[in-house]
Amino acid sequence: MSETTPPPPSGVAEVERQEKRQIRREYLLVGVLAIVAVCCMCAGLLALGGNNNRANNPGPGQAVNAENPAPTAVPELPPTPTSPAAAVGASLENPASVGMPVEVPLFRFTVLSAERPADARLASYSPWNVAPEDQEFQGVRVRVECISEQECNFAVWQMDLIGSSGVIYAPRVVLVDVPDLAESREMLPGSSFEGSIYYEVPRSEGSVTLRWEPIVGNSVYMRVP
Repeated sequence: MSETTPPPPSGVAEVERQEKRQIRREYLLVGVLAIVAVCCMCAGLLALGGNNNRANNPGPGQAVNAENPAPTAVPELPPTPTSPAAAVGASLENPASVGMPVEVPLFRFTVLSAERPADARLASYSPWNVAPEDQEFQGVRVRVECISEQECNFAVWQMDLIGSSGVIYAPRVVLVDVPDLAESREMLPGSSFEGSIYYEVPRSEGSVTLRWEPIVGNSVYMRVP
């Protein structure tokens, strides 16, 4: 004879049924909560996209989003005019006038007067002060000021003449018994001196311009009367 398993007591069977119903309710609740969470996320994304679209494309009467302003045309500004006074002395075409100071790093220069020909004056100091044939002496009297807070080293060979012919003339540094020459020298801050520089130029040369040409920096130009 086969043995048969006795059925569980009625009380135990009822408990098992209740546990199974509780598990099904919990699964159902979790599923509902998951669906609600997904729906909330989708709604939030849709709302964010709509706000961005309205901010980037405002309708009539709506303000433009400050974080995403609509592009505006930038007006073109007219070029700043260059003051003619600022360019005086900065080029050969616009030299500083006689008596007008021009400044460079370390120095301030002023052309005071000029003399051409200066042959008779130089010959009166010594018969050795003679210009070559077909040439004559051009004298330029200048004031040199040291405007630096340190000592200045003035080198007369940095002062040359530029003729209207385009020829550049170096100063004549070997002269005998000529007073008040603007010779190379060291200068204390705030000091100044006046002196004459002489050049040998052809008699056929036209107008000339005095130029200070520093080793470093821009040159300045001064009119010679």
